[in-house]
Amino acid sequence: TRGCPYGCSFCDVHLLSGKRFRTRSIENTVREIEEIITKYSAERILIIDDIINFKNERLIELFETLIKRDLPVVRWVMGRSDHLVKKPETAEIMAKAGVRQMFIGIESPNERILKAYKKGGKASLDYSIKAVELLKQNDIETWGAFLMGEPSETEEDIKNTIEFAKFINPGIAQFSILTPYPGTDLWFDVESKIITKDWNKYDAMHSVFKTENFGPEELEQILRKAYMDFYRQPKRILKEIFKGEHYGRPNLKKIFEILKALKIVFQHA
Repeated sequence: TRGCPYGCSFCDVHLLSGKRFRTRSIENTVREIEEIITKYSAERILIIDDIINFKNERLIELFETLIKRDLPVVRWVMGRSDHLVKKPETAEIMAKAGVRQMFIGIESPNERILKAYKKGGKASLDYSIKAVELLKQNDIETWGAFLMGEPSETEEDIKNTIEFAKFINPGIAQFSILTPYPGTDLWFDVESKIITKDWNKYDAMHSVFKTENFGPEELEQILRKAYMDFYRQPKRILKEIFKGEHYGRPNLKKIFEILKALKIVFQHA
Protein backbone atom coordinates (compact mmCIF):
# COMPACT_ATOMS: atom_id res chain seq x y z
CA THR A 1 0.00 0.00 0.00
CA ARG A 2 0.98 3.64 -0.32
CA GLY A 3 -0.27 6.84 1.27
CA CYS A 4 -1.31 7.86 4.77
CA PRO A 5 -4.51 9.83 5.47
CA TYR A 6 -3.13 11.18 8.74
CA GLY A 7 -1.29 14.49 8.90
CA CYS A 8 1.42 14.22 11.55
CA SER A 9 3.21 17.57 11.52
CA PHE A 10 6.72 16.09 11.39
CA CYS A 11 6.08 13.38 8.79
CA ASP A 12 7.04 13.65 5.12
CA VAL A 13 5.09 10.59 3.97
CA HIS A 14 2.27 12.64 2.49
CA LEU A 15 4.86 14.58 0.46
CA LEU A 16 6.35 11.37 -0.93
CA SER A 17 3.35 9.04 -1.15
CA GLY A 18 0.32 11.31 -0.78
CA LYS A 19 -2.53 11.21 1.72
CA ARG A 20 -4.82 8.97 -0.31
CA PHE A 21 -4.52 5.36 0.83
CA ARG A 22 -3.91 3.14 -2.21
CA THR A 23 -3.64 -0.63 -2.42
CA ARG A 24 -2.48 -3.32 -4.77
CA SER A 25 -4.47 -6.51 -5.07
CA ILE A 26 -3.65 -9.28 -2.61
CA GLU A 27 -2.78 -11.64 -5.46
CA ASN A 28 -0.40 -9.12 -7.00
CA THR A 29 1.33 -8.58 -3.65
CA VAL A 30 1.67 -12.29 -2.90
CA ARG A 31 3.04 -12.99 -6.39
CA GLU A 32 5.77 -10.43 -5.81
CA ILE A 33 6.66 -12.04 -2.48
CA GLU A 34 6.87 -15.43 -4.22
CA GLU A 35 9.07 -13.90 -6.92
CA ILE A 36 11.43 -12.40 -4.34
CA ILE A 37 11.75 -15.80 -2.66
CA THR A 38 12.37 -17.58 -5.97
CA LYS A 39 14.79 -15.08 -7.50
CA TYR A 40 16.75 -14.04 -4.43
CA SER A 41 16.29 -16.96 -2.02
CA ALA A 42 14.85 -14.50 0.50
CA GLU A 43 14.04 -15.93 3.91
CA ARG A 44 12.94 -12.68 5.56
CA ILE A 45 10.98 -9.81 4.02
CA LEU A 46 10.20 -6.41 5.51
CA ILE A 47 7.02 -4.69 4.34
CA ILE A 48 7.56 -0.96 4.71
CA ASP A 49 4.10 0.31 3.88
CA ASP A 50 3.29 3.75 5.25
CA ILE A 51 0.52 2.25 7.41
CA ILE A 52 -0.11 -1.42 6.74
CA ASN A 53 -3.08 -1.71 9.10
CA PHE A 54 -5.09 1.30 7.93
CA LYS A 55 -7.57 -1.20 6.48
CA ASN A 56 -7.45 -4.19 8.80
CA GLU A 57 -9.67 -6.34 6.58
CA ARG A 58 -7.07 -6.14 3.82
CA LEU A 59 -4.26 -6.91 6.25
CA ILE A 60 -6.13 -10.01 7.45
CA GLU A 61 -6.72 -11.18 3.88
CA LEU A 62 -3.05 -10.68 2.99
CA PHE A 63 -1.66 -12.67 5.90
CA GLU A 64 -4.30 -15.39 5.66
CA THR A 65 -3.23 -15.85 2.04
CA LEU A 66 0.43 -16.05 3.05
CA ILE A 67 -0.47 -18.68 5.66
CA LYS A 68 -2.44 -20.76 3.14
CA ARG A 69 0.45 -20.67 0.66
CA ASP A 70 3.00 -21.50 3.34
CA LEU A 71 4.98 -18.27 2.93
CA PRO A 72 6.11 -17.37 6.47
CA VAL A 73 8.69 -14.82 5.31
CA VAL A 74 7.28 -11.40 6.24
CA ARG A 75 9.09 -10.48 9.45
CA TRP A 76 8.61 -6.70 9.89
CA VAL A 77 5.74 -4.28 9.31
CA MET A 78 4.77 -0.68 10.16
CA GLY A 79 1.40 0.36 11.59
CA ARG A 80 -0.58 2.41 14.09
CA SER A 81 -1.44 1.43 17.64
CA ASP A 82 -5.09 2.56 17.49
CA HIS A 83 -5.81 0.50 14.37
CA LEU A 84 -4.12 -2.51 15.97
CA VAL A 85 -6.13 -2.29 19.18
CA LYS A 86 -9.33 -1.72 17.22
CA LYS A 87 -8.85 -5.12 15.55
CA PRO A 88 -6.80 -7.24 18.00
CA GLU A 89 -7.14 -10.42 15.94
CA THR A 90 -4.75 -8.89 13.39
CA ALA A 91 -1.87 -9.42 15.83
CA GLU A 92 -2.66 -13.13 16.09
CA ILE A 93 -2.90 -13.53 12.31
CA MET A 94 0.36 -11.66 11.71
CA ALA A 95 2.11 -13.85 14.28
CA LYS A 96 0.81 -17.03 12.62
CA ALA A 97 2.10 -15.72 9.29
CA GLY A 98 5.60 -15.23 10.69
CA VAL A 99 5.70 -11.54 11.61
CA ARG A 100 8.19 -10.98 14.42
CA GLN A 101 8.37 -7.22 14.72
CA MET A 102 6.04 -4.23 14.26
CA PHE A 103 7.07 -0.59 14.12
CA ILE A 104 4.70 1.80 15.92
CA GLY A 105 5.04 5.56 16.29
CA ILE A 106 4.32 6.15 19.97
CA GLU A 107 6.09 9.54 20.07
CA SER A 108 5.04 10.71 23.56
CA PRO A 109 2.77 9.81 26.49
CA ASN A 110 1.74 13.48 26.72
CA GLU A 111 -1.63 14.22 25.07
CA ARG A 112 -0.75 17.91 24.70
CA ILE A 113 2.36 17.03 22.75
CA LEU A 114 0.55 14.44 20.62
CA LYS A 115 -1.96 17.13 19.76
CA ALA A 116 0.89 19.48 18.79
CA TYR A 117 2.22 16.72 16.53
CA LYS A 118 -1.25 16.45 14.91
CA LYS A 119 -1.12 12.69 15.34
CA GLY A 120 -4.78 12.33 14.41
CA GLY A 121 -7.00 9.31 14.92
CA LYS A 122 -6.99 7.86 18.42
CA ALA A 123 -3.28 8.06 19.15
CA SER A 124 -3.19 8.07 22.93
CA LEU A 125 -1.41 6.79 26.00
CA ASP A 126 -3.98 4.03 26.48
CA TYR A 127 -3.75 2.79 22.89
CA SER A 128 0.04 2.64 23.04
CA ILE A 129 -0.02 0.57 26.23
CA LYS A 130 -2.64 -1.81 24.84
CA ALA A 131 -0.88 -2.18 21.48
CA VAL A 132 2.49 -3.11 23.01
CA GLU A 133 0.81 -5.61 25.34
CA LEU A 134 -1.21 -7.11 22.49
CA LEU A 135 1.92 -7.63 20.42
CA LYS A 136 3.74 -9.19 23.39
CA GLN A 137 0.86 -11.63 23.88
CA ASN A 138 1.40 -12.77 20.29
CA ASP A 139 5.21 -12.93 20.48
CA ILE A 140 5.65 -9.94 18.18
CA GLU A 141 8.32 -7.48 19.23
CA THR A 142 7.35 -3.82 19.27
CA TRP A 143 9.72 -1.35 17.64
CA GLY A 144 8.50 1.79 19.40
CA ALA A 145 9.43 5.25 18.12
CA PHE A 146 9.66 8.13 20.60
CA LEU A 147 10.25 11.82 19.86
CA MET A 148 11.80 14.60 21.91
CA GLY A 149 12.27 18.28 21.17
CA GLU A 150 8.73 19.54 20.55
CA PRO A 151 9.12 23.36 20.69
CA SER A 152 7.43 23.79 24.09
CA GLU A 153 8.56 20.48 25.61
CA THR A 154 10.08 20.64 29.08
CA GLU A 155 12.71 18.53 30.80
CA GLU A 156 9.94 16.89 32.82
CA ASP A 157 8.05 16.04 29.62
CA ILE A 158 11.10 14.28 28.16
CA LYS A 159 11.78 12.49 31.42
CA ASN A 160 8.21 11.19 31.34
CA THR A 161 8.70 9.96 27.77
CA ILE A 162 11.80 7.99 28.75
CA GLU A 163 10.10 6.55 31.83
CA PHE A 164 7.05 5.65 29.76
CA ALA A 165 9.27 3.81 27.27
CA LYS A 166 10.78 1.82 30.15
CA PHE A 167 7.31 1.16 31.57
CA ILE A 168 5.73 -0.28 28.41
CA ASN A 169 9.09 -1.91 27.58
CA PRO A 170 8.98 -2.41 23.80
CA GLY A 171 11.52 -4.79 22.30
CA ILE A 172 13.23 -1.83 20.66
CA ALA A 173 12.94 1.82 21.64
CA GLN A 174 13.94 4.32 18.98
CA PHE A 175 14.47 7.78 20.43
CA SER A 176 14.75 10.66 17.96
CA ILE A 177 15.03 14.42 18.04
CA LEU A 178 12.12 16.17 16.34
CA THR A 179 13.39 17.21 12.91
CA PRO A 180 11.63 19.64 10.52
CA TYR A 181 11.91 18.24 7.00
CA PRO A 182 11.26 20.76 4.20
CA GLY A 183 7.63 20.87 3.14
CA THR A 184 6.19 19.39 6.33
CA ASP A 185 3.86 21.35 8.61
CA LEU A 186 6.58 21.32 11.25
CA TRP A 187 9.01 22.97 8.82
CA PHE A 188 6.70 25.92 8.29
CA ASP A 189 5.89 26.12 12.01
CA VAL A 190 9.54 26.46 13.08
CA GLU A 191 11.15 27.85 9.93
CA SER A 192 12.13 31.09 11.67
CA LYS A 193 13.78 29.08 14.47
CA ILE A 194 15.96 26.86 12.29
CA ILE A 195 19.64 27.22 13.19
CA THR A 196 21.26 25.16 10.44
CA LYS A 197 20.57 23.91 6.95
CA ASP A 198 23.42 21.44 7.01
CA TRP A 199 21.32 18.56 5.70
CA ASN A 200 23.74 16.03 7.17
CA LYS A 201 22.35 17.02 10.56
CA TYR A 202 18.75 16.33 9.56
CA ASP A 203 19.12 12.76 10.78
CA ALA A 204 16.89 12.90 13.88
CA MET A 205 20.03 12.70 16.01
CA HIS A 206 20.85 16.41 15.92
CA SER A 207 18.89 19.45 17.08
CA VAL A 208 18.42 21.81 14.13
CA PHE A 209 15.98 24.41 15.46
CA LYS A 210 15.58 26.46 18.63
CA THR A 211 13.21 25.17 21.28
CA GLU A 212 11.92 27.08 24.28
CA ASN A 213 13.79 25.10 26.91
CA PHE A 214 16.87 23.43 25.38
CA GLY A 215 19.99 24.33 23.49
CA PRO A 216 21.06 22.00 20.64
CA GLU A 217 23.90 20.32 22.54
CA GLU A 218 21.73 19.87 25.60
CA LEU A 219 18.99 18.13 23.62
CA GLU A 220 21.51 15.87 21.90
CA GLN A 221 22.93 14.94 25.31
CA ILE A 222 19.42 14.11 26.53
CA LEU A 223 18.96 11.87 23.50
CA ARG A 224 22.10 9.91 24.36
CA LYS A 225 20.95 9.64 27.96
CA ALA A 226 17.58 8.28 26.82
CA TYR A 227 19.27 5.44 24.96
CA MET A 228 21.59 4.73 27.87
CA ASP A 229 18.76 4.71 30.43
CA PHE A 230 16.66 2.37 28.34
CA TYR A 231 19.24 -0.09 27.03
CA ARG A 232 21.62 -0.45 29.95
CA GLN A 233 18.98 -2.03 32.17
CA PRO A 234 20.53 -5.38 33.25
CA LYS A 235 17.35 -7.34 32.55
CA ARG A 236 17.20 -5.94 29.02
CA ILE A 237 20.83 -6.78 28.26
CA LEU A 238 20.35 -10.36 29.47
CA LYS A 239 17.13 -10.69 27.51
CA GLU A 240 18.86 -9.60 24.30
CA ILE A 241 21.72 -12.02 24.85
CA PHE A 242 19.61 -15.07 25.62
CA LYS A 243 16.55 -14.54 23.46
CA GLY A 244 16.14 -16.61 20.33
CA GLU A 245 17.25 -16.00 16.80
CA HIS A 246 16.62 -12.45 15.63
CA TYR A 247 16.43 -12.05 11.85
CA GLY A 248 18.60 -15.13 11.54
CA ARG A 249 21.54 -13.70 13.51
CA PRO A 250 23.04 -16.02 16.13
CA ASN A 251 23.15 -14.92 19.75
CA LEU A 252 26.96 -14.80 19.77
CA LYS A 253 26.87 -12.06 17.18
CA LYS A 254 24.15 -10.28 19.17
CA ILE A 255 26.42 -10.27 22.25
CA PHE A 256 29.18 -8.49 20.33
CA GLU A 257 26.65 -6.05 18.86
CA ILE A 258 25.35 -5.17 22.33
CA LEU A 259 28.85 -4.70 23.76
CA LYS A 260 29.82 -2.49 20.82
CA ALA A 261 26.65 -0.41 21.17
CA LEU A 262 27.16 0.02 24.92
CA LYS A 263 30.74 1.14 24.33
CA ILE A 264 29.56 3.83 21.90
CA VAL A 265 26.84 5.00 24.29
CA PHE A 266 29.20 5.29 27.26
CA GLN A 267 31.80 7.13 25.15
CA HIS A 268 29.25 9.81 24.32
CA ALA A 269 27.40 9.92 27.64
